[in-house]
Amino acid sequence: MSERISFYVNKYIEGDPTIKVGLQRGLITSRILTKHIIEEEREFKGSFDDVRNAVRKYADETVPLFNLKNTYTAFKDSYIDVRSKLACIEISRNTETKKILELVSKSTTNEDFVRLSNNEKSFLLIIREEDTDKITKLIKKDYILSVKSDISSITMHLDPSVKYTPGVYFLIMGQISFSQINVYDVSSYKSEFTLYVDQKDGAKVHELLHNISEYQKKFCSPKR
Repeated sequence: MSERISFYVNKYIEGDPTIKVGLQRGLITSRILTKHIIEEEREFKGSFDDVRNAVRKYADETVPLFNLKNTYTAFKDSYIDVRSKLACIEISRNTETKKILELVSKSTTNEDFVRLSNNEKSFLLIIREEDTDKITKLIKKDYILSVKSDISSITMHLDPSVKYTPGVYFLIMGQISFSQINVYDVSSYKSEFTLYVDQKDGAKVHELLHNISEYQKKFCSPKR
């Protein structure tokens, strides 16, 4: 096994945190990972045995086994809420925050309004899809950067221990990433964690979060 192959394998694994977690938990074997690396990087020249030896060396020397059982305690008694038929309006930051809040309060009730966030160039207003026309008519067209409909929000209500438990959100987002689901926005408040995704992906995200919760119940709950 050459140093070049070892360097390449190390760089490949380090570039994908989900692979490292799989190795840490013993969920990915050296044979499966070797096959994946060779198939993924067809231009990479290295024999199966050389790549597998490099994977084994990395796992033995670099990746300590990590027990995620404590991380799953944050999913104790968790439950999930789903809202569909939402829309996201992206508004230029030239618009004053006060004005946005005023038009939201005039046009929607607290039950209808979902979320207001911002970045360096815009505000993101997530509302019920049916309120889109009503809101956009109150904003100058030049200030509206984009309007996206067919969005779902999936909120997972976690155990309060999530505030003191490392790795919880990484575990969630790792599952989302593996399923190649695009996330438009993320919000959290105390022990609530919300993902905003395409409506077509809402059921899949619900299933992924449900499966994590079920795993906690079956394998991580204290035995009586």
